[in-house]
Amino acid sequence: MHYITTEDLFTVLHEVHLAVGHGGRDRMMKELKRKYCNVTVEAIMIYLKFFESCQKKAPIPNPL
Repeated sequence: MHYITTEDLFTVLHEVHLAVGHGGRDRMMKELKRKYCNVTVEAIMIYLKFFESCQKKAPIPNPL
């Protein structure tokens, strides 16, 4: 297993996200765990929050 440097984290997250067909947190984590040991769920969630095309397909919360 490898460690990802802070400088490479975005690139790796982006490549994995595309490789798993714009998959979400769980699909990305499963793929990342195969190669890397220091990627957190929090890092994936921050990446997904700012990935514009995936934001558009996310369900809109129902205000109660």
